[in-house]
Amino acid sequence: MSAANLAQGSGSAVNALDALFLRGLGRGSALERLWYRDSLPVHWWDQPRVGSLNALADAAAAELERMASDGPVHVIGHSFGAQAARVLADSFPERISRLTLLGCPFDPVEGAIRLGETIARTSRNAALEDSIRRAREMRNLVALREMILAAAADPSFPAIYFGPNSFEVREWFLRVQQSVPVDFEMFLALMDESLRNPPKAAESRYRGEVRLILGTHDPVLSLEGDTRNWCSVFPAASSERVDTGHYVHLEAGPECWLFWPADPLVNSESATRRSR
Repeated sequence: MSAANLAQGSGSAVNALDALFLRGLGRGSALERLWYRDSLPVHWWDQPRVGSLNALADAAAAELERMASDGPVHVIGHSFGAQAARVLADSFPERISRLTLLGCPFDPVEGAIRLGETIARTSRNAALEDSIRRAREMRNLVALREMILAAAADPSFPAIYFGPNSFEVREWFLRVQQSVPVDFEMFLALMDESLRNPPKAAESRYRGEVRLILGTHDPVLSLEGDTRNWCSVFPAASSERVDTGHYVHLEAGPECWLFWPADPLVNSESATRRSR
């Protein structure tokens, strides 16, 4: 049974599996729609242009309220989207049936610096190493912006986001990503806020099911540190590692990150991505 068949199944199954996908940091979900089209029961939400996490979470809360009119919703947060998902879980726990966090550094600034360090190490980029050192020492937006621009100019970017076994989606991403540009000003505004107010590992009000799924090749993560911090926020979370880079939801099939082991129909036949 394909993902499309699952999405068109009985009403009760679809209601249970409908999901709100949150991204953030200056790029909406256009790439996900191109990759999956309409084959999955996921609302690939495009966030508005905002300058703060609270504004992003407010917009996401309105979308969650709309979707939750028929019952609680599965919320998926990828990368910075996990920060917005955390705010929703704290503020509206009754509207969330389950929470899935993918490829999410606990501190977005540290994640950006780790990405730069991975690129510098891989490419032996001395200029990038200098900008990383300044970003760590100065901890301000000017130095961080300089480092991000130096990292993005390296030939290994953005292919380095992907795991070594993700050739197909990596090559596809490299072909199409220029058509879906990042809103760099929004990206910088959210990173500046993270610089001034780093996330704290305070326990969430949310008491529902949580999955933390991290790629073992993700260059933005500290696997041990990020797992520890997220599990401090959500003590009952299950933590899983998969053979991907940063884009867990593109590199791994939906049976890995969208459908949970207890979901109907999934155990018998895995969901599959569309043919490209």
